[in-house]
Amino acid sequence: MALREPGGPHTGGSAVPPTERRHAPRREMAVLCTTSFLLNGRERRAILLDLSSTGAQFGAASAVGAPSFVPDQVLSFYLYTPFGPATLEGRVVWSAADDVLYRWGVAFTRPVDLGRDPIKCLLAS
Repeated sequence: MALREPGGPHTGGSAVPPTERRHAPRREMAVLCTTSFLLNGRERRAILLDLSSTGAQFGAASAVGAPSFVPDQVLSFYLYTPFGPATLEGRVVWSAADDVLYRWGVAFTRPVDLGRDPIKCLLAS
């Protein structure tokens, strides 16, 4: 697989696969973790699909009323894990819908403190 480097091809820096822009390895969730966040003054809930130390992917049913985001929208949210709740903040990087699930990816805007539970425990599980 050809590798793309940040800032365009052949500009130096760490190599990242062209179809994968993550800066940290992701973990698909083997346990159900839910999240809640405010969107337009209304509390919304979703599930965590995967997690890394720099971001996460969430999903919600693609029915009427599924959340809708604009690029770069900042969200503050609670992530409920088997190890306890965590408060996170992130910027929406992408979103997509199919017949079943509306998905979106978030890049954390504050670094995750890996020395703290429950995120450290969740990433290690």
